[in-house]
Amino acid sequence: DPGLMDDTLKARWEQILSLRREVSKSMEAARRDGVIGHSLDANVRLLADGKTFDFIKGVERFLKEVFIVSSVEVARDSSLGAEEGDFPGLTIEIERARGKKCNRCWHYSEEVGKSNKYPDICPRCEEQLSGRNGVYGLSSLLFHSMRLTS
Repeated sequence: DPGLMDDTLKARWEQILSLRREVSKSMEAARRDGVIGHSLDANVRLLADGKTFDFIKGVERFLKEVFIVSSVEVARDSSLGAEEGDFPGLTIEIERARGKKCNRCWHYSEEVGKSNKYPDICPRCEEQLSGRNGVYGLSSLLFHSMRLTS
């Protein structure tokens, strides 16, 4: 049933956007504390267990773009986290991103500077400039998910 798939996808995106709101609160606190300036200065660490961990792990590949940060790390940890809310057992840590800033996308990466051909950009941008990669998967997914809400 296509309607069921649309409802499932819509519910999943509602969860992702709810997670984004939680991360944004932590990012604002990190900004106030001088840990980061811009969101791309950040590495987000998500520590979770149970269903919260399973959900986050299932969408991990999209989170860097959804949060607009340089990197996201997901780890299982049952000793920390909120007791209530949309994501029980979740702890969000914001730290300064590691590596150098890519001159093309402005994400920080420990891989910047390793390419002889493009020493000032990250591997993802190098793939784009070399024509070895198509349209980002997230762009396509976002387009299709927006159709659900209109």
